[in-house]
Amino acid sequence: MLFSCNTVAPPRSSPPTLPEDSPGSEPSEHGWLQLDLDFADPQTLTAVSVRGGTLDGRTTIDSLHRFPPFGGEGGGLRRAMPFVSAFAGGNVLYGYSQRDRSELLIATPRTGASSLLVATTDIIHSAAMGVDGWIYYVVLDRDRREERGIFRLRLGGQPEPFIPAPRLRSAPFEGSALFVTPESKYLLVQDCGVDTCVLRSYRTSTAEPAGDIATTARRPLGVFPEHVVLADVCVAPCPAVAVSLGDDSKSPVGVACDRAVAIELNGDLVVVSSDRRDCIGDARDLVAVSHGGARIELGKPDFAGLELVESSVSTAVELPPESVVLASGGTLTQEARGVLLDVSSLASSAFDIQRP
Repeated sequence: MLFSCNTVAPPRSSPPTLPEDSPGSEPSEHGWLQLDLDFADPQTLTAVSVRGGTLDGRTTIDSLHRFPPFGGEGGGLRRAMPFVSAFAGGNVLYGYSQRDRSELLIATPRTGASSLLVATTDIIHSAAMGVDGWIYYVVLDRDRREERGIFRLRLGGQPEPFIPAPRLRSAPFEGSALFVTPESKYLLVQDCGVDTCVLRSYRTSTAEPAGDIATTARRPLGVFPEHVVLADVCVAPCPAVAVSLGDDSKSPVGVACDRAVAIELNGDLVVVSSDRRDCIGDARDLVAVSHGGARIELGKPDFAGLELVESSVSTAVELPPESVVLASGGTLTQEARGVLLDVSSLASSAFDIQRP
């Protein structure tokens, strides 16, 4: 298979931008982005709503992308669903496909800026960005939905090949998610099939493989410089493990309930879980369990009715150090109530998502 990407030139009116500084410690300097999908029927996508803002309640991005119905019978949406990436340096990527075109965009919710990066007649399946400014994305052949490879580009630059296809030499995979470690040392690719996932790590400096580990844990809870924390998808409580990117070893990090987020706290990896249904032994609203097994009760009356906001394929949250975000229903929707909680000090600040 040729290592190529059928790109279309982005419009000149939307030049990519990159802030000169990274987010500080104030809630107003940390962003969120959420995609909501509009379906004509369960198999046909007709629009993508993009909303974003900051953790002090401001809404800075509110756009609706409509297009002719895409998908339909026969797996038309297979591996072509819209997605959002993790934050890097105040920026977040998102992408979606139409009938004959895929687009990858970059947004900076704290300023409200948004720009088109790549347009292609192929499918852009997933993407991730490092703090060093490199952007990585998986390209699929539109007709066969087979991988053409992983490409990369810098802001203002042109796409270039990074990892050629075929990468997947075992059973077929239905989804691939990309992550870049906080210091941009590794590109992580999580390839998942029906029963298992394979977590592959590549050195960003050389594209050489650095690790390859099979695991039933497919739910990413957090990515750190030398570890990634994953949890099984099961009836809670679900085991959470920290995978070492240096030697592929795995070690337990507590459990994940219906909603869970991994953070670094005092140099230790900690899984914070919503515990509303006694999934790990009591009825506290929030419980944190560390890598070493220590348990911290975080339940507070102020959190009633709020749930952890998880980063997912449709939601990205830029967390300050040692912090988590809670919101009504676990979703940052318009007029939702939210709380930014510092797990170390237990200090919290409330906010309401404002209309743009």
